[in-house]
Amino acid sequence: MNSIVYHFVRVLLSNMRLYLKSDGIDTGPVFWMRLAKLLFVSPGYMRLSFGPFIRYYMPGFDPRNVDDSDLIARGRTWLAENLPDRSADMAVSGGGEAAR
Repeated sequence: MNSIVYHFVRVLLSNMRLYLKSDGIDTGPVFWMRLAKLLFVSPGYMRLSFGPFIRYYMPGFDPRNVDDSDLIARGRTWLAENLPDRSADMAVSGGGEAAR
């Protein structure tokens, strides 16, 4: 987890800087201060997600012990409502990934 988080944040910030500069956005100290305020103060995305993140490091933590069946059901409902129906494509092609 530590390795993934470190490299994810490093690559994310590096790429963010490159993309912003290519769009002509100044990435000076004012930008980074505004980003820090956004992430940690208001609305505080990082601050709000710190609890679930730190829970990973608690002794005996196992993600399978969290009942997220409601979240899964809502996700499946959203997918069914917002993605095109692929069953016709599957029938024509003769199946799933193996047929592609």
